[in-house]
Amino acid sequence: GPFGTGVGGNVDISASDIEIVNGGQISARSDSSSPDAKSGNVTVRFDETLRIVNNGSIVVDTTVADAGDININPKPGPTGFLLHLKDNAQISTTAGGGSGNGGNIVIDPIFVILEGGSSITAQAKEGSGGNINIVANSLFVSPDSEINASSTGGGIDGTVEIDSPATDILAGTLQLPENFANANALLSERCGARLSKASSFVLGGTGGMPPGPDTMISASLADIEWVSDLSDSTVGEMKSDPTHYDIASLVSDPITIGCATN
Repeated sequence: GPFGTGVGGNVDISASDIEIVNGGQISARSDSSSPDAKSGNVTVRFDETLRIVNNGSIVVDTTVADAGDININPKPGPTGFLLHLKDNAQISTTAGGGSGNGGNIVIDPIFVILEGGSSITAQAKEGSGGNINIVANSLFVSPDSEINASSTGGGIDGTVEIDSPATDILAGTLQLPENFANANALLSERCGARLSKASSFVLGGTGGMPPGPDTMISASLADIEWVSDLSDSTVGEMKSDPTHYDIASLVSDPITIGCATN
């Protein structure tokens, strides 16, 4: 109840394959206004796959007190092969108010994929954000998904620690120095510039002059699709050699950039 002061119970689930879909939820909550009424913890252990899809969630939250922790395949325990969050799926531990602190999240399978606006968060308002620790052979996060351990109301942000050889290959962007590529040195001059007395003809297309070498590529030139459906056969291929599997091949239409030469 809203006036209870006890600590919430824990949720512990173990199975070979687990699916949380279509708004389904595993949760441990405390709606008490007492700062002592910490929520319980959620622990999920799986041998093969944990799929959280279409607004499915694993949630630990409190109204005022410290939030509990979420442990996905903690050690010692099964290795777990694939954690896949898709279409607004979430794993979150949140302290909703007061000075309560966000809980911690530990995730330790072989592959972790977040796509379609999915999230892993450990947050608080006035208290400190929780800590997120992800250990995986490969971690991929789509540009519209997030991993966040913050305090939204002025408290101390938590930390995100990722131990993965392949991380965010397609989600992030790298800011290059302005002089990384000197276009004048790499591109040949136009005919009219080389032969000042000669006329020139430039094919502009329906949209006018083509973009210069320092302009952004338009959407029509870089149409990106994200992770294709992870069918049972694809998962089987990933299992056959998880250490060397090229998970980037799951991108159904990777970016291709072409350059014209003389």
